[in-house]
Amino acid sequence: MPVDFLSILNDENSRTSATGEIELIFPEYSIDDDFEIKVPCKIFSKCQSLIKCAHFSITSPEVSIDGLKFITSVMINNSDNFQLLNSKIKHAKLSDGGLYIANSHSVYLSHVTISKTENIPGLYITQNCTISADNLLIHHLVETLLVCNTHSILYVKDSNLHHTSANAVYVSAGSHIEIYKCKLWETEYPAIFIQQSTCRIENNEIRSVKQNGVSLNTVKKFVVAHNYITDVNGSAIAVLDESKGSTYRNTITKVGGNGIYVCGNSEIRAYKNIITDNQFPGIAILMKSNAKLSRNKISKIIYSGICVRGAKKVLIRKCNIDNVQECGISISDTDDCTVRKNKIDKCKIASVEVYNSSDALVKHNYITEIGTAAFLVYAGGSLRAYKNKIRQVGVSMVKLSYKGGGIFLDNDIKDCPIQKNGDTVSSYYFSGNGEFPSVTNNQTLLKEGMILDEPYEDKSSSMCIRCNERPRNCFILDCSHRIFCEECAKQALDNKELCPLCRFPIVSTTIGYESGDDGLCVICSENKADCIIMPCGHMGFCQACLGQWYRKNKTCPTCRAEPSFYKKIIQDL
Repeated sequence: MPVDFLSILNDENSRTSATGEIELIFPEYSIDDDFEIKVPCKIFSKCQSLIKCAHFSITSPEVSIDGLKFITSVMINNSDNFQLLNSKIKHAKLSDGGLYIANSHSVYLSHVTISKTENIPGLYITQNCTISADNLLIHHLVETLLVCNTHSILYVKDSNLHHTSANAVYVSAGSHIEIYKCKLWETEYPAIFIQQSTCRIENNEIRSVKQNGVSLNTVKKFVVAHNYITDVNGSAIAVLDESKGSTYRNTITKVGGNGIYVCGNSEIRAYKNIITDNQFPGIAILMKSNAKLSRNKISKIIYSGICVRGAKKVLIRKCNIDNVQECGISISDTDDCTVRKNKIDKCKIASVEVYNSSDALVKHNYITEIGTAAFLVYAGGSLRAYKNKIRQVGVSMVKLSYKGGGIFLDNDIKDCPIQKNGDTVSSYYFSGNGEFPSVTNNQTLLKEGMILDEPYEDKSSSMCIRCNERPRNCFILDCSHRIFCEECAKQALDNKELCPLCRFPIVSTTIGYESGDDGLCVICSENKADCIIMPCGHMGFCQACLGQWYRKNKTCPTCRAEPSFYKKIIQDL
């Protein structure tokens, strides 16, 4: 049976003031059973009195504890207006958390330290709590440092959370958290993981994380702002699964993944972020997501500054992108992308590339010191480039290949050897681009004074682009381009080559596995089957049906391989 903690207090081991406050004066209060408090009280100690018991539970409102040390778990239930101040909890076990709080409102925690719990979280908040906390120190745990779930609200600031084999913060089940001016480091899982909840994460430092810095999964309203994120193996900020919100004025450097990663029908407004010294694109917008990106500074990136892959609608404006080893902006599998009033500088391949049947408008940008081409368009991509200021391009203003085309009009260009490089069967139109001649390959677009190029005829469009002898019958992964025969694809894989179109590493190959003979989607039996599932290689599905499937599932609908993803088949090049 639990022992009433107040019942063991007497004139020898405590003092009670005229106001009813109880001062503990013994160095230690210890029993083998549980202690409990069931009535309102205020308890404090000036000598950091130690409480040792199986559990310490509080089930009364209006309880205040100040200056104690606990060698046990502390459990707070139905305790409105509870306060825990200047206290430490160590070696807690046999509970859901070192400090467990449920069904309690107007709770205040300040200068609380939790460490060395035995396979349980440090602070566990659940069941409609409302809590304010500052100056927490939770560290060196196997489990998550701070958990908040089940419609609870937590405001935490000026705290340090570090060293865990799990998350620093885990929030779920309709909760809300605001994290201000905290430091989070040395976590094996994402430092902050939020699922089906809302949040505001501001002015924090996040570093030394084995996975993502911040992961937002189905978070319908979020703000991530003014944070410094570095030394993260995954992405600094990952926005996933129909999440919606804003990221601004974050400084992100030296992360293993993307600076900001957006995927799965999510929506983001990202502005005034500084992203530098990364291998992968500073910002990645993927899989039916919407994005407005403005005034971001992205520099010193190994791959592209910004990549757009299978997005729904993306606006990129007034961003500064420089010192990129590939392309400033890379766009694929996206029908609606606008690039306006950006400064793109010192990119080794191109300022903007467009491919995989994407359509992009590029207007009023300042582009300088580009290694190969200001614009690179291929694999069925279409680009409209108007009134850009272009300086110092190594080879050509535009490179077109493999059915890439577009309109290039009134661009102010200097220090560029030629206007167009490469052959394409798609339509193109050039006019008003510096001193270059006006030219088109489309008879219907021809105007007076223009040069009509003879249409290019690709006589080997179905043959392997390497050997030009055998048909293209093999997909390369992860990009899913079908450009090689099976023999040449295997050779490219063995040689650890990159895709000759998009430069993605070739990590495996597949000939694909058809699911039907009529060419229609096996799910709806109406649309053309135009997708392949990776890495298993199953085909026979349309984009619309797979889009609905992958909103709820992560497995291939044929073989249930997990994890898996789908891509539109790009083979008619």
